[in-house]
Amino acid sequence: MRVVLLDGYTDEPACLGVPPYVSPYIRLCYGAAMATGADVRYLTIDQWRADPGSLPEGDLLAVVRNVAVPGKYLRGMPASDRELVAICAGFKGPKVASLGTGPGMVRKELRDSFDLVVSGDLDAVVFDAVATRSLGDRRRSDDEWGTWLVRGAEVCALHPDIWGPLIAEVQMYRGCVRYVSGG
Repeated sequence: MRVVLLDGYTDEPACLGVPPYVSPYIRLCYGAAMATGADVRYLTIDQWRADPGSLPEGDLLAVVRNVAVPGKYLRGMPASDRELVAICAGFKGPKVASLGTGPGMVRKELRDSFDLVVSGDLDAVVFDAVATRSLGDRRRSDDEWGTWLVRGAEVCALHPDIWGPLIAEVQMYRGCVRYVSGG
C-alpha cells in the first residue's frame, strides 16, 4: 500500500512544525506507516505549492495541518483550507487528516473533503488503515509512540530543508491546559 503523507505544517502552543521546524506528528505518521511495510511518499505543502502536480498517487492520503494558534513564520505558511480542499479533490482514495481541532470545529467544506478528520492520533489511524484496511479514530499507546517516533525520524532526510536549518521539534505536552476554561 502507498501512503502519501502531506506536511501541511503544525503551529500549536506546545509544538512547532512550520519550517525551519519539523513536527513530531509527521515523524509519528511516517514511522507508523513504515511499521506496516507501506511505501510512504512525503511532501510538504510548500513543495505542492511549487508544483501542484507533485502530489503522488497513492492508496491513502494522510494530512497533518495542526494550526491552533495564529502565528508569524520564518519560512512557509501552514496549508490553507482552500489548498487542502483542492488537494483532496485531486486524490483518488481515502483521505484522513489531523487539523488541530475536533471534527466539529472544522468548516463543513473542508471536513467533507476527508473521509476522516481525526480527534485522536493520526499516526494510529494511518497504522490501522494500512494494517487492517479500515478507518477508525483512536489514540496511540505509549509503546506505539516510542516505536513510531524513532522509526519516523528518517522522514527528516526527505524534508526539503534537510541541509539546514531544520529543527526536529519535540512534543512537550498533549493538548492545552486552558482548554477547559476556553483559552
